[in-house]
Amino acid sequence: MADVRPFRGLRYHPSVAPELGDVICPPYDIVSAADEAVLQERSPYNAIRLELREDHDGSGDTARYDKAADLFRQWLDRRVLVPESSPAMYLVEEEFLHKHEAWQRHGLTVAVRLEEFDKGIVMPHEFTRPGPKMDRLALMRACRTNFSPIMSLYRDQRGEIADVLARIRQESPIATVPRNGHSGYRVWPVTQPDVLSSISDAMSSRQIFVADGHHRYETALQFRDEMDRAEGPLPADSAARFVMMTLISMDAPGLLVLPYHRVLGGLSDDERTALRVGLEQAFEIRPAQARPEGHQTADLAQALETDLDLVPKDRTVAAVFGLEPGETQILTLRDAYRPPPDAPSLEKCDMWLVHQKGIRPALGEERESAAVTFVHDSKEALEMVRDGRSQVAFLLRPLPMDLFEQVVGRGERLPPKSTYFYPKLPTGLVINRLEGAI
Repeated sequence: MADVRPFRGLRYHPSVAPELGDVICPPYDIVSAADEAVLQERSPYNAIRLELREDHDGSGDTARYDKAADLFRQWLDRRVLVPESSPAMYLVEEEFLHKHEAWQRHGLTVAVRLEEFDKGIVMPHEFTRPGPKMDRLALMRACRTNFSPIMSLYRDQRGEIADVLARIRQESPIATVPRNGHSGYRVWPVTQPDVLSSISDAMSSRQIFVADGHHRYETALQFRDEMDRAEGPLPADSAARFVMMTLISMDAPGLLVLPYHRVLGGLSDDERTALRVGLEQAFEIRPAQARPEGHQTADLAQALETDLDLVPKDRTVAAVFGLEPGETQILTLRDAYRPPPDAPSLEKCDMWLVHQKGIRPALGEERESAAVTFVHDSKEALEMVRDGRSQVAFLLRPLPMDLFEQVVGRGERLPPKSTYFYPKLPTGLVINRLEGAI
């Protein structure tokens, strides 16, 4: 099914970037203006100068993309970035902290043939917005390059690919970024033909699920089609027919899927009443064990998450703060509203049910869009209510990976901000040019 191949990646020359941590950066969509300034100060060769943060104001100023393209060409000419001597896949090991606990995650950065979603080979799980796609397409047109990998998932229940990756990790990595406070990385280029073939063969029978990078994937599809029209039918092995992805096993213990919480603000008194009445109709509402009194916000968030974990996994659940002034409560769906066993998997997802059975009936779809803010940090969600910036916070549990696979495997899309795959992949460990053959 999936066509997964090695490619001749571009990597920073060690003489230019002896400390690789100085030149990598987060992906474009989570870099603020302040972050960008810090990253540029860190090194004149930091990848943010090519990746560019998202054009949030929609100015459409093409000069920024042309400048990135000119800089990219300079870095190639001066061998700041150098191509791999032969096609490779890149094993990336990431060590990171989450809630003071150390985790380890392994991904394989490869070139994956672009496929329309309706073929059922590459599966999306959320809808996209036009603004980010226009921004990324302008950069791709100017530079003809993937600067950052798309994070994607695959199933490896028998551990075939895990065994191959474990053998690779016995060798010395070619590049290392020490963990300095948060994330550290080790990178192994994989160039042995027999190993590459075994990985490609194993992946050919698998579906690939896009975890993070839907806008970049759809942008790559559009760029491929533009190139097809402009230059005649592209050869089957044209680099523009592929996109750079980092593949991570769904079965790996280091794959963390965190929730996005829902925070509501700007509600009128009537809307707050309608929300409360609607929730009471569809959900059983009981006081949470975690009480706001005497709790710092971080401690309250942690205590509410513990309360959520105590509810059986097959019961739809959310914690709510602010529905009643100063109260913390737990919602569980009433039996009359519980989806039957044969219901579509989407209708068994907590976030879908909270919206469909609670928020949307009270507010309507248009007001819902205006009132709801998505926040992946539970402490921040509670603080927004405590300090009066918002009125009601819904804390959700992470979406189970098996339910994610069921929903996405059926070709359904999850509600916006249903998953936060943590941490995001860095930009700059390896770069993929979209010119010539793969």
